[in-house]
Amino acid sequence: MIGGDRSVYHKSWDGSTWSDWLNLGGYSQYGVAAASWGDRLDLFIVNWDGAIYQKCWDGSIWGDWERLGGYCISTPAAVYWGLNRIDTFALGSDRAIYQKYWDGSSWSGWEKLGGYSQYGVAAASGIENRLDIYIIARNGAVYQKYWDGSNWVGWNNLGGYSIAAPAAVGSAPKRVDTFVLGSDRAIYHKCYAIRVS
Repeated sequence: MIGGDRSVYHKSWDGSTWSDWLNLGGYSQYGVAAASWGDRLDLFIVNWDGAIYQKCWDGSIWGDWERLGGYCISTPAAVYWGLNRIDTFALGSDRAIYQKYWDGSSWSGWEKLGGYSQYGVAAASGIENRLDIYIIARNGAVYQKYWDGSNWVGWNNLGGYSIAAPAAVGSAPKRVDTFVLGSDRAIYHKCYAIRVS
């Protein structure tokens, strides 16, 4: 979570008890995104300068905050979708979505994926070598774009209407669930079963 001092705070569950809150430092204008794979946990924030910063737990210690650059105007998104592969997504000042990824040895540059989002971006993976991202377009509808292992496909209009950034999670093998906040302030849910040929 982001504290009143704009630092990131972390609390963990070991199977029987909760730890105390640990101040991980940093400075976040918005929220914090988290993604995990095995014993590794990565956090992403937007610093005071608008750039994305990342911090990693390697299973034993926390690393320092690393500047990934870019310029983001909302909470970023992050997802693991394969061995040693993590992607982070940012909403740029032009309201398009930008992507940067780690391939196990180095970070890529920022790539523009297009789209137009009123709010932030959500990312999820329901199966290895595929990831889905979600935005809220000008008309308030949810739009989806996905990586099929070799190419980006979309944007696809999923309908609905949201007044805030969406949320998404790979909740089971070959399944992704998406959640939005409707104009009545109720939560709406849509799930997608990934078909593999």
